[in-house]
Amino acid sequence: MHVVRLESEHRVSDFDCGHIQLNSFIQSHALINQKRGLGTTYVLLDADEVVGYHILSPAQIERANLPNRLARSLPHYPIPAIRLARLAVDRGRQG
Repeated sequence: MHVVRLESEHRVSDFDCGHIQLNSFIQSHALINQKRGLGTTYVLLDADEVVGYHILSPAQIERANLPNRLARSLPHYPIPAIRLARLAVDRGRQG
């Protein structure tokens, strides 16, 4: 098994994690959003089968949203971050 960036040749039509929204996202929106720069989808492949995926997207943390004890030591501008936007494992591989 290995993790790679989602490409158009990856067959995601059979992916089923048991959650309609997560299935629909990888099948219909993930690649489009990736091309738009909204996030990067990584798929876990076993041979050519997509058995899981996760999406990383850019984010930022506003200093004002942090507890004072943390905010004191941080710069006065938004802190860059990476958001784990979605995470799913195919039903056959869960557990």
